Amino acid sequence: MKNILSVIILFIAFISCEKGEEQANTAAKRMRIEAGITSLHSRVSSLESGDYVFDKGDEIGVFVAAKRQLPVRKEETWNILHTYSGTEWIAEKMLAWLSQETGTQNDVIGYYPYKRDIEDFYAEPFTLSVFQNTITGLQKNDVMYGKVTATKTLSNDPVPLELSHKFVQLSLNIAYGDEGDVVAEIEECNIRSASVAKLDLMRGTVGEVGGEIVRIKPYLYASAPEGYKYAFSAILPPQHISRSMEFIEIKINNQLLVFKTDIDLKSGKHYTLHLTLNKGKLELTALFVSAWEGGIRITDKNYSKVKMYQHGEVIPYQVNRTINPVTLVFVGDGFTTSHMLENGYYDQCLNKAIRALMGTAPYATYSHYFNIYKIAAVSEEEGADNNSTGEMKNTFFNAQWSDNYGDMSCDYDVVFDFVQRYCPDIQSGATDIDRVAIIVIVNDARYGGICWTWASGRSYCMCPVSFDGAPISWRGGYEGTGINTGDWTNTVVHEGGGHCFGKLLDEYSTYLQKFPEDVITSHYWPVPVGWNLTVDTDSIPWQSFRGKPGYEKVGLYEGGGGYFYGIWRSELISCMIDNRFYFNASSRELIVKRIKSLAGESYSLEEFMSKDSDYDPTGKENRTVTAGARVMPPTAPPVLIQRIP
Repeated sequence: MKNILSVIILFIAFISCEKGEEQANTAAKRMRIEAGITSLHSRVSSLESGDYVFDKGDEIGVFVAAKRQLPVRKEETWNILHTYSGTEWIAEKMLAWLSQETGTQNDVIGYYPYKRDIEDFYAEPFTLSVFQNTITGLQKNDVMYGKVTATKTLSNDPVPLELSHKFVQLSLNIAYGDEGDVVAEIEECNIRSASVAKLDLMRGTVGEVGGEIVRIKPYLYASAPEGYKYAFSAILPPQHISRSMEFIEIKINNQLLVFKTDIDLKSGKHYTLHLTLNKGKLELTALFVSAWEGGIRITDKNYSKVKMYQHGEVIPYQVNRTINPVTLVFVGDGFTTSHMLENGYYDQCLNKAIRALMGTAPYATYSHYFNIYKIAAVSEEEGADNNSTGEMKNTFFNAQWSDNYGDMSCDYDVVFDFVQRYCPDIQSGATDIDRVAIIVIVNDARYGGICWTWASGRSYCMCPVSFDGAPISWRGGYEGTGINTGDWTNTVVHEGGGHCFGKLLDEYSTYLQKFPEDVITSHYWPVPVGWNLTVDTDSIPWQSFRGKPGYEKVGLYEGGGGYFYGIWRSELISCMIDNRFYFNASSRELIVKRIKSLAGESYSLEEFMSKDSDYDPTGKENRTVTAGARVMPPTAPPVLIQRIP
């Protein structure tokens, strides 16, 4: 039986003859291929002795080219078919050196499986076979490539050409959980994948992957590793598997179960997923990754295990201070066990949020003040409660809202208890829960965002990943400036950096009314809120910036806090209007003042100005909405609560 878990070693021999001048010239140019088996093994069958051999009928294609040059389309050098007879490789046509001079160097290129017609040497398409439930069907997808620079010698010594795997091997080991059905058999297993990948025969890299998404029927081994009921294997092109796709489908008891994940399948790697069938669902219990090489079917001991985060596990992102730390905590809701792989979907989402926030001024400038922690929070189900449809999800923090994305909330008692229990800076006594900004990343497709904050300074915000994108019906902003072409991380900067940590209020306007006189501003809270706005034009908080070089954008613009009149902001446009990665000068100052206060340091306007950056990656204040630009709708205003939770 063929074994696909291997690499090929080919020996290309150049043999000369002494049978007359013409015959000698021909023979001197000729190449003969011999298959050599080394400790790296071959792709093919395993004998009882443990040796590895090629299978009769195996076909490879071989090219000869000048060093670092594209092969010339000649009968003796271009895509010469070689077939293994069981004892030797037989060339369909003569394969030859480009020159007969000793010391000549040629590049020799080999690939598997052989294709009669090469469409594009730099991007040759290989189409995936759907029926991989036989050894033959499995192996024909094992796209391999090798290239070596060979030197012609007097004795025409053999030249080793090592072919390595360019696709991905995926193995599934499936077990039944304690509450799984131990009697029922799996009726069907499918793996969804892109169907076409293009191989660069010059460089040996896999480029564009595409074609239609197909359902692959994997090979079922006769026996599974100890502790597992089934073991499947398939070969796929390298590709990114998005969690929006139903990656693995298992049919059991006439019920279709699906497994979704977010993972990059990289060329030449072997991925083994350990799945447990329990309570009518598939759960990932472990993932192993190794180089795809060697002729022996790889078992667990041959892999380096990828870490899986446990509930409550602290994942430090950066730790800069032990005394007076400025602490941020990122947690997620609606993320299940399958997302808790190290560098998996949970990591990716939280890291993306952190990078967005800490890449925006003034956080970027003062990042060395911050301790940033990720804490693993595992939910039973993905998503969040939808109070509009009645679709409820079992998540750890009970994230919920309606389709209008204006009533978002978590169980804040659970949020605060969780962070107090696990946050290292709180546990050490270096800070307390009222001084820690908590950003909850919600694994839900709906667009939204909200911050809940208390007079004591305690706060958390919610930012869904919104992978379905933001609605584009809103056309807010001022003079058509509410433009943003970003994604959900822009909401993180607005909610997390603006409201949650910075204690800023919204600067957009949705009500064609005057700011109510009977509304008591929150400026006078123990932890001040909302100093980026003013209702008193005789006492402007950002007066120190007006007229200063470099602060020409600072002025007095009416509108903010949701109202068009009777309240003023400092600049025409900023993050607190349309979520752009830009805080206006007044907001930047307020954020820095809070950083300095938490760090136990005094604030200096001169120091602030010397370090300040007003870079706006969105560009200048556009006065018209650009065609095709996505306009970010306003998220819900912050919820201000005076009592201590």
